[in-house]
Amino acid sequence: MAVTEITNESWFSRIGNSIKGILVGIVLILVAIVGLFWNEGRTVREARTIEEGRSNVVSVDANTVDADNEGKLVHVIGRAVTAESLADPVFAVKANALRLRRRVEMYQWKETKKSRKRKKLGGGSRTETTYSYSTTWSPRVIDSGRFREGGHDNPKTMPWKSWSRDAKEVTLGAFGLPAALVRQIDNYEPVPPVAEMFENVPDANGAEVRGEVLYLASESGAQEGEARIGDVRVAFEQVPLGPVSVISRQIAAGFEPYVSETGNDIHMLAVGSKSAAAMFQQREQTNRLIKWAVRLGGFVVMVIGFSLIFRPLSVLGDVVPFIGNIIGAGTFVISLVLAAVISIVVIAIAWLFYRPLIGIGLIVAAVGGIVLLKRLGKKKASAAVAASPPAALPPPPPA
Repeated sequence: MAVTEITNESWFSRIGNSIKGILVGIVLILVAIVGLFWNEGRTVREARTIEEGRSNVVSVDANTVDADNEGKLVHVIGRAVTAESLADPVFAVKANALRLRRRVEMYQWKETKKSRKRKKLGGGSRTETTYSYSTTWSPRVIDSGRFREGGHDNPKTMPWKSWSRDAKEVTLGAFGLPAALVRQIDNYEPVPPVAEMFENVPDANGAEVRGEVLYLASESGAQEGEARIGDVRVAFEQVPLGPVSVISRQIAAGFEPYVSETGNDIHMLAVGSKSAAAMFQQREQTNRLIKWAVRLGGFVVMVIGFSLIFRPLSVLGDVVPFIGNIIGAGTFVISLVLAAVISIVVIAIAWLFYRPLIGIGLIVAAVGGIVLLKRLGKKKASAAVAASPPAALPPPPPA
């Protein structure tokens, strides 16, 4: 169930496109440099925020609002509860919960595109693009009108949309939880559907309960355990009342974001009973993860940028594909080296800007490493010269 298209591109067209790619490469390199520099500043500010939070946080009793803690960063453990009963506006689903949501998915066709490019003698290229089709459950309508091949038609609309609602008045002991903290409670659990939930829903005629979902078969119908295009399944989930831990700024009987000296907010919630140390440790781990993810992303973007800049060289060599491949491999290695060097330099400069002592240490260590490598190279060269046998003297002239 696939269709393949073949396209050819001339050598001159490839050269023109590669030259246009130089500008894109320059932009990518600049974006990577700015992103790397920003990331180091963000990391330092977040680390200082965590240090400040650890130093200033005060653990308090959830059942008592102490006026002496007004404006302070407090850590509270308690049970998040609400008197509200959240109700789905379409289905007869109600729950005394912190959050309630409806997830709707439709069984549809999806298109997958795969391309394979081959170089031809003379510098041109031949691209084989294969479009394959498979089925999947999707929370949104997949537009089959854009598919390359016909005969894989999806419905244009879904009978219902996904929906969610949060309780407006949630308390944590004597404190009120603001909406921003309620949204951080994400320990959803299923609400098992029953027939009464969709008895008065006109579009749900023919629906049935299958396990933990409400299942509506398409007009063509579907047997138990079988799905067909257009089938819809609906799942209901709730966040139950339960223990949570909060670190935030106490304002009267509520919480507001605590703004650190760096300008970052501390307004955290964790599901369950967690100590302040554990919550800050988790935030520290997240900060490290983001730091290395952005560093890696910046490096990769920079490699792509340099590869685009050098690409015209490999395209020129593709008149003989073997030569173009060699040039392409060489320019890729150069791109890797340049991206690594520039990334390290940018990070070092950023540390000089945000944390001068550490930045200077990094630069000194880098320079020391270069000097050491040069000295080792000279020693090896001298040793090789000393170990080589002396040149033989020419024989004396005949008498």
